[in-house]
Order: sequence, then structure tokens, then C-alpha cells
Amino acid sequence: MKHITLLAATLLIGLSAGAQTLEATSFENWTGNLPDGWVGSKTSLETDSIEQVTAGVQFGTSAVRLINEETGHKRFSSQGLQVDSGETYTVQFYARGTGSIRTGLFDGRSASSGFSTYNPYITVTNTWTMYAQQLVCTHDSSGGEFILSVQLTEAPDHVEVDSVRIYVGAGNPATEATIYEIQYTTNPGGDSPLLGEQVSTGGIVTATHGSGYWIQNGNGAWSGVYVFDNNNSPAVGDSITLTAIVEEYFNNTELSSV
Repeated sequence: MKHITLLAATLLIGLSAGAQTLEATSFENWTGNLPDGWVGSKTSLETDSIEQVTAGVQFGTSAVRLINEETGHKRFSSQGLQVDSGETYTVQFYARGTGSIRTGLFDGRSASSGFSTYNPYITVTNTWTMYAQQLVCTHDSSGGEFILSVQLTEAPDHVEVDSVRIYVGAGNPATEATIYEIQYTTNPGGDSPLLGEQVSTGGIVTATHGSGYWIQNGNGAWSGVYVFDNNNSPAVGDSITLTAIVEEYFNNTELSSV
């Protein structure tokens, strides 16, 4: 049995165990016409400009479409989160479509009406791409709202966003976790407790598929997981370690973005 390490050098930058994730969502859960955990008090997009997308999404079964055809920006913000002065936060997300998007933070600071300076705009393309921008908090707040700011969006897709992760630090941290820790849950919906987090894990390849493979560590319940991976082709019996994002796809926990 050979051992393979599927860990890109770029993912080693800033590697740390137990990285704190403030928010992680693939926009799977909606109440009415709005996504849970978002549309905070600083959202300036009209509710009919926030749409659920169910076709061609990056992860899971849905994403969010943000519509603002104007040159002036409009905000789509998280619900209030605890933020601490002096901390750097990273907002990592996937986006596609036609338009521009950037990130910001409302922390109630004394200047600029409580808002941070916005990051530069990103012009998105028709291909799902992962982006990450950093924000520095200057005021302790239990009502910090992280902002996705959009402008100049165009039909039919406008700007679509999926798999947002907000975490402490400016690196690309991973949490070391066993497959059991990734899989075991008491959540009635079956979601992993590490949903949306980047994890470092490993196991033995027990089966392969055209777009991925299954790995297992141990013989009991919760000891196996599917890895969606179009770039690597380990064989059954290989022992591998990898870094990936924990996702839920049609109510099944899997690892992706290896």
C-alpha cells in the first residue's frame, strides 16, 4: 500500500489547527425568500434583488443571486456576529456571473458611520471562482456585519455567490480533524459540525468514482467520507492525507476543493 499526500503547497500557508470560523454557509437554508444568517440590518439590497439559485450552483443545492445594475454599490450583509478590535478577518467565497463584488465590515467604529474601508472590487466571470479578502476590525461589537457589496450586475446571472466562509486570521487555515469528527453529528438535518470549514484529514481509499473516491479511517460508524476530486486519482488501498472543504451535497457530507 502506498502513501500519497494530496496537499497543495499554497494550502500550507497559514496552516493552523482549530481555526475559528465565525460563519460558514452554502446558502442551503432559506426562510421564505431570504437566506438564513444573512440580510442583516446593514443590507441595502431590496429583498426582491436577493434570489435563490438552484441550477448550476457550486456546492449543495442552492446559492444566492445578488442583483444591482446601478453604478452605486448596494450591500448584502450577514446577521450580527461577535467581532473584536485588532482582529483580522477573512471573507472567503465563490462567485460567478457578470458584475463586481467586494467585501466590507460594519463594526460600529467611530469613523465612517461605523463601516470599514471596502476592499477593491472583483470583476467576476462566468466560471465559479474562489476569492478571499481581509478586513481589520477596530471596534469590539456583538453586532458586527460582514458585507458583500455589489454593483453593475447584468442579467441573466447578475452576481451569484456560494460557500461563504468568514474566519479569524489572514491565512488560509485548516482544522485538523478525523473523519469521525467530520461526520459525527447530532444535528437533526445531518449537517457536519465542521460544515464550511477547511480541514486536514486522511484515511484509506476504499472505493473510487469518476469524480472522486471514498476514504475511511476505522471500522465503526461515521468513519468514512466521500471526496469530490477531479484532479487526483488515488487507487483503492492507498493511504492519503488531504486538505479540503467540508460541504453538504444532497444531504450527504463530502469533502471538496482538495
